[in-house]
Amino acid sequence: MWNILLANLPNIIGVALIFGLMGAIFYNGYKNRKRGKHSCSCGCGGCAGCNLCHPAPKKDDGST
Repeated sequence: MWNILLANLPNIIGVALIFGLMGAIFYNGYKNRKRGKHSCSCGCGGCAGCNLCHPAPKKDDGST
């Protein structure tokens, strides 16, 4: 049992580092999303999906 574990130790460490890095990236994205930051760093002016992230506020025309 220990021989198999020791023989594959570099692979296990490498996979653990990759999963840790992926987890940190996902957590950072989740944290930024909760703070209201967006993934695009260039701004939303030229983004085709801008209306999906920032919908236009509803206008109250007072007709009710």
